[in-house]
Amino acid sequence: MTNIFSKAIAASVILAGAGMANAELVTYDFDSFAPGTSVTDQIDGVTIGLLGAPAGEGPRAMRISDTSYEPAGGMALRPSTFATGLSQGPWFDLVFEFDEPTDYFSILALDAEEPVSARAYLGQTLVDLIGFRSGTNYQVWNLELGEVGGSREFDRVVVDIVTTGQGWLPGPEIFDNLQFSRSAVPTPGAMTLLATGGILAMRRRRIEG
Repeated sequence: MTNIFSKAIAASVILAGAGMANAELVTYDFDSFAPGTSVTDQIDGVTIGLLGAPAGEGPRAMRISDTSYEPAGGMALRPSTFATGLSQGPWFDLVFEFDEPTDYFSILALDAEEPVSARAYLGQTLVDLIGFRSGTNYQVWNLELGEVGGSREFDRVVVDIVTTGQGWLPGPEIFDNLQFSRSAVPTPGAMTLLATGGILAMRRRRIEG
């Protein structure tokens, strides 16, 4: 009898876990922001900041009119605190802090004539990284970390645009099309299975007691 209950509980936990592990891919193109807006905590699930910038300051939304950056377009992020002017610095590294751990992140680095890299962390532990050397004019790189449904989770991503190598300037100056995964709401079936597992566990304790 004990073995039967044990197997039933294990099956219910596994199935419930699978239902709760369902993730949705969230995409933001920043087109809802007015030019010059400081983008910080307006997006559900993530807070965006600038490392070394004054507290509360985020990257500024700017309009892209050039079609050379497709599939990016419309509004994008500029990692500076200046509200206008593409060439106005100073420039800061971007940091994305997630409300709950995620297993996937990507963002397009536009106008990437300079090197750019991104690092994913869980707490202070480095989980994943990606980097590109300088590209050509109107270069678009996809900074992609992790995978949806993958085994590695992280709660913070730092996009490094500040370089110290001789001859390199800080950049790229534009970022667009943010994507990250987050847990979907557990399905009713998963919740039922979880409840069933709890009931079976209670029954098992009574039998064994």
